[in-house]
Amino acid sequence: MRRFRWKPARAVGLRWLAMALLLGGLVSVFPFAGEAQNVVDLRNGMSGELDQRMHAFLQAVGQSADSAAAYFPSGGDWTYAHTSHRDDGDRVEVWRFPASQAQQAIRRGPLRRVFSIDYHAQPVGLFAHQVMHRGTEWRRVRGNRYVPPGASASSPVFVEWRREGDAWVVSSLGDESFPNGRLPSWCC
Repeated sequence: MRRFRWKPARAVGLRWLAMALLLGGLVSVFPFAGEAQNVVDLRNGMSGELDQRMHAFLQAVGQSADSAAAYFPSGGDWTYAHTSHRDDGDRVEVWRFPASQAQQAIRRGPLRRVFSIDYHAQPVGLFAHQVMHRGTEWRRVRGNRYVPPGASASSPVFVEWRREGDAWVVSSLGDESFPNGRLPSWCC
């Protein structure tokens, strides 16, 4: 059995998150929110190319984890943020993965459930569930960040992209879960 080397980067409570946002500290709470690698000039036709890439990625998520894994970087790191909506407040975990372990994390590792669809016991809010319920027509809210239809720009459910050579690759993505049993308005 192969050991994986990824681990959560940080967990953030809702009160701490609110305080950080009030103080303008969004970048310090979510390291991927302001990384220079994510700031790309989308003029000169790159905008349409990115929109097409995002749509193709969401279609791949609906097909299989293997299909989705092809959209992740081959160099550097990428992040996964998971927001758990609990009775005692929201908890945010951010995981940072080396690109060399992206395929393993998605196919056999800790993100397998995030990219899998189980029609009989699907965890509400995980990424594949979001795509299954909200479709593939996500909207760009700023730069290269996309959120599901009806979601705010600050939604915990998102995909951010960066350039790697001539291709767009996933830089960060986020989803959510509802362990308290309360279903979100967009679901079920």
